Amino acid sequence: MGIAIMRLSITTWQRFAIALAVVTLGLQVTIGLEHLEGASLATKASIVLVMVSLAILPKLIEVAAGARMYGLSAVLLIAFAAWLAYSLPATVGRTGEVKELKVAEVKASGEGRKLLTLELERAQARLAMAESDVKRLCKNQYSDGCTSARLVERERQARIDQLLAELVDRKAAPVGDVASDLLAWAMSSLGLTADAIRKGSVLAFAFGLDVLIWALVWFGTTDRLRKRSGERLDEGYVGAASAAASSSSPDDGPPRGKRPPSDTERLEDIRQEVSAGRHHGVVEYGVRWGLSKSEASKTISSLEERGEITCTRAGHHKLVSGIKRALVRVA
Repeated sequence: MGIAIMRLSITTWQRFAIALAVVTLGLQVTIGLEHLEGASLATKASIVLVMVSLAILPKLIEVAAGARMYGLSAVLLIAFAAWLAYSLPATVGRTGEVKELKVAEVKASGEGRKLLTLELERAQARLAMAESDVKRLCKNQYSDGCTSARLVERERQARIDQLLAELVDRKAAPVGDVASDLLAWAMSSLGLTADAIRKGSVLAFAFGLDVLIWALVWFGTTDRLRKRSGERLDEGYVGAASAAASSSSPDDGPPRGKRPPSDTERLEDIRQEVSAGRHHGVVEYGVRWGLSKSEASKTISSLEERGEITCTRAGHHKLVSGIKRALVRVA
């Protein structure tokens, strides 16, 4: 029998999620910077800092709450809400500007064409009056007023030709927000207008962009989705540690009258146990050496930091799994 020393490694889907979160965050920052075009460098830097922080804050809030640091979670949540209120208008403003500009262009183009059409109708009416005067005054070619009437007729005809040329040369009316118009038509029974749908879609995009970034970061960093891999190690230390824990407290310290082993003796003990395939934890070595649990933990950590031993975690247990260099045997 043995126990599995499990290691967690990030999955391909989590790598993909992190990469997509970075790309989406880059898009959001670009939108924010375009919205602040012409602003000071400090203002542009602030929007970048806020958007990057907003991508990470939900994970920090989760970690703080998982550690039962509810006060810290509340503070982070306040910062998150404040910075979200600051960043959303930047995203909303830029995407909204594009839609509203298209609608404004269509409106301006339509009004311009309408004005030209009205002016053409008035010019045609004035031409008709000039033609009537020519017919009346030019019955006798040399009558008084015929020459001036013909001159007025030519001027008014030239004005009509000019207006017709402007209408022909005028650019075709740009296509507006067709999607909002179609949705408004489809949802006319609900009383939704194209303007309301357009503004709602802008808000949905801005908020959805933030939520997508948070979800991707969460997906890419959660341990629940990581691959589990490992090896099976000897489980003999469990029985010894349990027996020791039932007979005495791990923090009782060494028995009276017994000298604690030296560092060299502890290393030799570890070497013998690891060579025999027995991988013990802090509690077991504490019992073997007559040390409290805290002292045994410090000893194991010190040996690991110095490179004398290697340790592996099995759940909440820290196991000594190997020796990194040869040891001198104690007589």
